[in-house]
Order: sequence, then C-alpha cells, then structure tokens
Amino acid sequence: MSLIVVSLTAVSISGLQIKVAEQQGNNIAHASAISMATAKVEQMISLLDPDDLIALHNSSEANVQVANTEFSILWSISNVASEYNAGDDFKQIKMDISWVNNEGNVQYYEHLQQINLGSLLSSTDKLFPTIVTTNISSDQIIYFDPNIEYKEGAFTIYDSYLYQATSDYSIGNDAPQTTIDPDTGLFISNSGWQSYGQIDDANLLNNSNLASLF
Repeated sequence: MSLIVVSLTAVSISGLQIKVAEQQGNNIAHASAISMATAKVEQMISLLDPDDLIALHNSSEANVQVANTEFSILWSISNVASEYNAGDDFKQIKMDISWVNNEGNVQYYEHLQQINLGSLLSSTDKLFPTIVTTNISSDQIIYFDPNIEYKEGAFTIYDSYLYQATSDYSIGNDAPQTTIDPDTGLFISNSGWQSYGQIDDANLLNNSNLASLF
C-alpha cells in the first residue's frame, strides 16, 4: 500500500514537472520575441532618413526565424498621442509580433516605443527612444520578467512558486513574493498576486483554480 501511495505521488509530481518542462520552449519563444523587438528598434534608430522609417507603416515581415521559432511582425508608425504634447518629430512605433507555440496556439507580443526623429538626424544629440509600454499575452505559464506587463489572470513562475496576477501588472510594480503564515501554514502573497505554492507541489494538480492549466 505504501508503495502504491508513493508511486501515485511520484506520478503526480512528474506530471507537473512535465507540464513545466513543456513550457520551456514557449518561454524561449517569449524571450526571443522581446529580444527581437529590441534588436529591431536598434536597427530602426540607425536609419538616418526619416522617410525610411515612415515607410515601415503597415508593412509586415513573415517567417522571421529566431531560436527555432518563426515570427511574424506587423509595423505601425503613428504620431505620439496629443496628450503628451510631443512635436511632429516624435513618432510612435508599434510592432505586433505573433507566433505559434508548442500547443499550436497563436501567441502575441505588442511592443510600443516612441522615437524622436530630430534626435536621429542630429549628430550630437542622438537619444535612445523611450519605451512607452510592452504587453505580452498568453494562456500559458511564463517565467516572471519585471520588464513585461501582465494582464489580470495571467500565470507566472517566480523563485519556484506559481503565481496568478489578481490585477494588471505594470512595469515597475513589485515582483510576486510569498510568505507562509506560521499559524495556518497558508501562502500569503503581496498585492496584485495570488500564490499557489511551489511548482513541485503535487496538490497543485487538484486545485480547481488551476484546472485551465492541467
């Protein structure tokens, strides 16, 4: 009987570990999308002719291969929102990046950045663009990155703990943290996050709140 109990527990834990292992490829794709967006912006600001930059509007790139994943990119160039009181030299660059994950689901990464065309043309004052926001959406578990915005309900792993965002996470907010109540043994999370415990806990498989993951 003891052997059966131990075996069932091992199978449950192994199942969760396999689930996490399956996310590795997806996590690499997410990281590659972010890295590619950064590289594209660096390439973009090297353009000395603003007309070349404007010409990217509504253009697309397909089959961009990075780390065994094919990405598609749709560019959008527009004026910075009027409430920012920016001049005509400022433009907002938007990249909609998409790819298909290991489960065959389309994933999206949206990168928004503003750039000063006047700075590009100046040889003495070439300012690096300021990041406005970065969004990533996924129905999978992804490892927490403080430079990514997470929507309410998103799952993430941080310091070997599984978390779910209870509100939209903005860049600069506190990272998820877990403490254990010594009296009740329950997990206590900081504001904006719900902790479900360590990822190797077999009880996660029986948590009804995590049914969508398993």
